[in-house]
Amino acid sequence: MSDLYLDLRDRLAVIDFILQETEYLDPKDPLRIEANQTLEDISAHESISMEDLADLARRVGRETWVPRVAVERYVATPDGADEEFRRIASSVSKSTGHLLERARLGRKPKSLTDILRDDSSKVAFGDSERIEIEELRSHILPSLWHEKRDEMKKLVAEADETLREIEMRIKALRELAFSSPALESELKSKIERLEDRLYFEGEVLNPERMDEEVALYREEKALPSSFKGAAGWSD
Repeated sequence: MSDLYLDLRDRLAVIDFILQETEYLDPKDPLRIEANQTLEDISAHESISMEDLADLARRVGRETWVPRVAVERYVATPDGADEEFRRIASSVSKSTGHLLERARLGRKPKSLTDILRDDSSKVAFGDSERIEIEELRSHILPSLWHEKRDEMKKLVAEADETLREIEMRIKALRELAFSSPALESELKSKIERLEDRLYFEGEVLNPERMDEEVALYREEKALPSSFKGAAGWSD
């Protein structure tokens, strides 16, 4: 599972994921309450199985996917980019803030992501500055979600529809796995990787590309056994 974003066998990594992503949930959300109680139980040395912890992480990842995607798209807009930049620049150390201000100086408003990906920033920002920015960003984005969610209604609706479409394709792959013993192992592995990218990494998978893969697997299922495995699959 080393190729996965979140190794569900790594107890500390799973706990860190739950801690970080539950910030997107309202304090009274039943899932956040459950997550907080589970983490308190762990702190009190209660026995929580990795299976239960992984299930909780998956539910948290799914429940927070739409807010995560919506806020990422919000900070890609001029207003959102400016809001995120100001909050980050005012919260980091003076030296890192100076680097951020200098990177943005004389340019049209750019998102923080664009600034950090710019070729010039690869020299200006070292590992310590990037770690500092990303750590703050992991808290500022959920804060933006709670404060600006009314401005993100369209983004939320779009993300919600996209999630529905993606999950329909994953369901189709799962149904193929149940009905195709020869492809079951391969399909389960693919579904695991897709759900890892979706729920844990927060990636927006391409429904059209998934349609192509579903069609290819259906074609593979119909081929004679001598032709099984002839097609190549990509993740």
